[in-house]
Amino acid sequence: FFYPGCLPAPMKAEERRAVGSSASPSVLAVVVDCSPVEWAARPADELPHLLEQLMMLCSAYWSLASSNRLLVVGAHPAAARLLWPERRELAAEVAPPHRLRAALARGVRGLVALDPL
Repeated sequence: FFYPGCLPAPMKAEERRAVGSSASPSVLAVVVDCSPVEWAARPADELPHLLEQLMMLCSAYWSLASSNRLLVVGAHPAAARLLWPERRELAAEVAPPHRLRAALARGVRGLVALDPL
């Protein structure tokens, strides 16, 4: 329940445009645990499920603002790799979702397949 005067006045159209255009870009950094020891203990169908959940998170984040950027790092006991953006996507404003999906699948599966320390 709200008291009168507690809510801000509605924004005018020109104020909404100004906020949208002056918003500074945001970056979401996601670190994916790619430890083979951990993934070996899980059901085989869990990795594709993780990738789909990660895609939903990334898509939702990108849909918030066109200026948003995404960084995905795969962490393994022996290495850490930048999974996204790929080199060819560094200059792109927005990458097609199929490229993100393929890059994440390739990167996570590659790290999980590495030998642990």
